[in-house]
Order: sequence, then C-alpha cells, then structure tokens
Amino acid sequence: MSEATWWRHLKGDPTRFLLSDDEPGVVWRTLVELLGRPHDSPAVVRSRLAAREAGASSDLLAQQNPFGYWGSPVAYGARWGGTSWHLVALAALGADPEDPRVARAAEVLLEQLRPHSGGFSAAKGRPPAACFTAEVCAAMARFGFAHHPRVREAVAWLMERDGGDGLWSCPELRHLVGGACPVAAVALLRFVGELPPSERPQVARLSKRAGRGLLGRGLFLEGIAPRGWSAFAHPTLGRTDLLDALSALANHLDLLNDAPAPRVLTPHPGEMARMLGTSVALVQADRIEAVREFCARHRVHLVLKGARSVLGGPDGRVFINHTGNPGMATGGSGDVLTGMIGAFLARRFDPLAALQAGCVLHGLAGDLAAADRGEEGLIASDIIEAIPGALNPAVR
Repeated sequence: MSEATWWRHLKGDPTRFLLSDDEPGVVWRTLVELLGRPHDSPAVVRSRLAAREAGASSDLLAQQNPFGYWGSPVAYGARWGGTSWHLVALAALGADPEDPRVARAAEVLLEQLRPHSGGFSAAKGRPPAACFTAEVCAAMARFGFAHHPRVREAVAWLMERDGGDGLWSCPELRHLVGGACPVAAVALLRFVGELPPSERPQVARLSKRAGRGLLGRGLFLEGIAPRGWSAFAHPTLGRTDLLDALSALANHLDLLNDAPAPRVLTPHPGEMARMLGTSVALVQADRIEAVREFCARHRVHLVLKGARSVLGGPDGRVFINHTGNPGMATGGSGDVLTGMIGAFLARRFDPLAALQAGCVLHGLAGDLAAADRGEEGLIASDIIEAIPGALNPAVR
C-alpha cells in the first residue's frame, strides 16, 4: 500500500485505526506510547490482556508449538517462519509481555541462538549480524529479558562493532547504505528505549552512536535509500522506515544536545507528554510551563500545538499564538505548519522568528480557509491553498 493510499484509507487521521478494538495490542501501545496513559490505567490493562485473545499477536501465538517455538527448533532465524521473527513481530504488535506463552518463546529462543557468545547469527554457519542481533535484543527487552546474560553479551558485542560513520556493518547487503546498516541503528534505539530511564546511561554510548549516525545522514532522505526504507509497513521485520526511526529517536532526547543545527520541534500534546514522560492531562494543565521547561532543558525551539498554540525558545521566553480555529484540528494540518516553519528556516530566518512566522501565518491561512469554506470539513489542502492570501500584507 502506497503512502498516499494509506493516508486516504485513514482519512488523514490514524487515531481510529490505532484504537480499533480489532487490534488490542496496538491499542495498548498507542495508549501508553502516544497518549501517555499510565501502565496501570484500566484502559491500558484491559487492552493489554485482550491482546492475548484477539488481534494479530493472538493469531501468531495460536500457531506456537507446545514446546514454545515456531517452525523448526534449529531454524529459529528462518525469515517470517522462525521463532526470532515471530518474537520481533509480537513485540511490534503489542503482545502482552506478561503472557506466559511469550515468556516461554523468549526462553526457548535464548537457548537456541548461535553462537553461544557475542552477537546473534540468523542461521547456522553464518556470521553474527548487527541488525539481527539488535532486532532480537529490542524484542527481548520489551518482553522483560534485557538483563538475561545472553542479551547482555550481545549488547556488549554491538558496542565493539564498527561499521563506519558511527553505524554498524551488516552481511545483509540489501540493508547497506554507504557500507552501514540503518536497521541495526533503529533497533538499538528501540532496545535502549525499552530500558528504565535509570539504566539508559549504562548504554548511552550505543544510543548516541546510533542517533548520530542516523541524524548525520539526514535519516537517508538524500541519496539512494534502502529498499523499503520509506515504505509504510508494520511490523517491518528486517527493514525499517522513517516513522520507525523517528519513533525510536523520540526516546533519546539527549541527542538533541548534539545536533549541529537549530532544533525546532512541533509536538501535539500526546507527543509532548511522551517526550516529558508524563500524561497528556498534566501537559494540558500547564502548557506554558511545559514548553518553557522543555525548551530550557534541551535548548530547543518548540511549538506545542492545539488551541492557542504555545511557542518557546531556549532562553525561557514563551509566546501564545492567537490565530487559527477549531477547524484546523484535522489530519495533515500539522504537516503544513512544519513545512511553513521549515521554509522560513531555509530562508535563514532566526529559529524563533521562523517559529513565530510559521505559526501566525499558518493560523491565518486556516482562518482565511474557514471564512471561505467554513470550519466544518476543513482539510489540510484548504489551508495550503489559503497560504498566498495569508502572506499578503494587505490581509495581515
């Protein structure tokens, strides 16, 4: 499915898809990771337990051998059919980490993995691969096995591997870009993100190396990207895409401190809550202080979207935008805002000036579009069409 087809399918808003009762595993991940709900909230607990009985993760577990593996016990790395790939898929699809079937599968795989030390090999006789090792470690961490001795050995092996430009080499030639493997970098960021915050400093060298490698290459938006890099597919299973990379990077805000260019962020309240490690309710309770504190701590410029968007900079100053209307709460509107801010940055505006100009003119374009077409049913393309009018000094 192409990106455009996918976007039309979601009608610009993925919320209904992500919270569908058909996939309770995706629901509980969405509630916790995107909407900032605590792990013990009734809705989270209910959807996590429901994932044992319904959805894609339940279907995969129903195919599990009574001994805990899938396929052949020795072919654990067989693409799509082996135990390792099933566990990677279960992690992505929101299988319940406390499901005893998941724990049994993890234990069996850790017994089967070869070689018995260092990184993991996807098949007997093949060398260990950084991407396969990182994918397995990330899945193990999600299911509570980050401290297993075999996982710790694999992480130590990854720390010592070198692939050039900060990334990792890989025997899978189809993964390589400039001799390095982005799949391994994204999987390692996911692994570190699964650890409790108190344990992340111990592996900070891994996350910084992976993050710098990805950011330094512009997330492979330039040049020839790996096959499937920008494909919308879930789970990725051995490939990665831009959304996967951005999601992983969101758990490593310390990388913002090392960025070589100005950092401008445009989160909505759910994304802001995720970055702050708090709930949406707490962010919305004091939007101004949330922006002020985050900008000062991470030395960034930021706009917290929503009714009366809040803008902030690293010097502690905060501004409130008074343009815009409720009709702009539509899928794609935030992308238009990001594009406008980026355009002003490309014209070498000061970051704060670019943020202010982008927000004010974006809201004004939305107001012009609403005046012409009404707030009900307003879509992102209506805002785009109104930008020339918003740029007209006579209108402002």
